[in-house]
Amino acid sequence: MFSLEEDNRKIGRYLSERIKEKGFKSNRDFVRAYLDKTGVPTGDEEEQRMANRLSQMLNGNKGIQIYDLPVFTELLGISCEEHHGMHIWEDYVYCDRESFDELFRRPFR
Repeated sequence: MFSLEEDNRKIGRYLSERIKEKGFKSNRDFVRAYLDKTGVPTGDEEEQRMANRLSQMLNGNKGIQIYDLPVFTELLGISCEEHHGMHIWEDYVYCDRESFDELFRRPFR
């Protein structure tokens, strides 16, 4: 079994490391880049809201939302060697074989 609380802390530490490795000078710089990528105007209120949400993620108090994944993946350079389409993070999203086969009209591999 998994521990969501511990998993969120691990993910938070990983994100924090990646943000630093990618050269963002601060978490606030990452937030501005995130908002820019999503097309959200970077006003003080929206920046503060996202900065608070990011802080909660980095501290393991909140998980990443599914809509964050594409932007986080692009900004932090998280990729695989195939570079073929969107991937499902199996430790984050549950998808049974039957649903996958029906959704994508091809067998799960």
